[in-house]
Amino acid sequence: AISIEYIIITHRESREIIYYKTAGNFDPDFLDSSRIFFTFL
Repeated sequence: AISIEYIIITHRESREIIYYKTAGNFDPDFLDSSRIFFTFL
């Protein structure tokens, strides 16, 4: 299972997402595949 251990900041005006690693291993592939999902949080 993949645990989400990141602070996710969404900038709606620029439609960009910044990921801050808080714990665990960084998994850019997982974050990229979930980019659209995170924009709705």
